[in-house]
Amino acid sequence: MSSLLLHEDFETGLVYASEEHFDKMYEQDPEKAFNVLLNLYARSSDSRTKNIRIGILHILSHKPYDNLIDQIGVVIARQGLEDDDVEVIDYAIKCFDNWQNKDCIQYLQNVDYPTSWLKDYAYQVIKDLSEGR
Repeated sequence: MSSLLLHEDFETGLVYASEEHFDKMYEQDPEKAFNVLLNLYARSSDSRTKNIRIGILHILSHKPYDNLIDQIGVVIARQGLEDDDVEVIDYAIKCFDNWQNKDCIQYLQNVDYPTSWLKDYAYQVIKDLSEGR
């Protein structure tokens, strides 16, 4: 799975082989599938493995909030908000945006976003979630 994530160029709105692979794992054992993502995310903390983090967040952003086993998806997305890379942070915000769950507001608040556009994006998501959009 890590080699798929490492070599795919993720673009919002598209489905990739890594996502299809995750979906097959999820069908067999949802908890194990999410633990695989958590372990991969934890091991990909440098600039060379940034694409793995982005890919994992991309996959998670397409999953319904209620299917995030033991909130593992939320844990990963929260870690993404604290990343050093703006693209990873962008994909983390996208997760909360796509999940459309008011519980996520708390995770987006009180983050020191490194750029104004990320801050604006996060605040727009907070606003939308607050208004129930």
